[in-house]
Amino acid sequence: MDQWIAMTKVVGFPIMVTLYLLYRIEGKLDELNRSIQELATYSRDYQMIKYHKSSLTFKRVAKKFLY
Repeated sequence: MDQWIAMTKVVGFPIMVTLYLLYRIEGKLDELNRSIQELATYSRDYQMIKYHKSSLTFKRVAKKFLY
């Protein structure tokens, strides 16, 4: 605690508040980043499944009319 008081005297109260808030939000930003990356993975997988299903439907229709 003495270290925080000494830092406040050196850099000032507004900077100490900013550093504290940045420290608190860092974990939340890391979690948000992981969630966004996971969402991108799910989205890419969904697009691949959607494309695969539409490709199969097209092949069935083409096969019906061409053969």
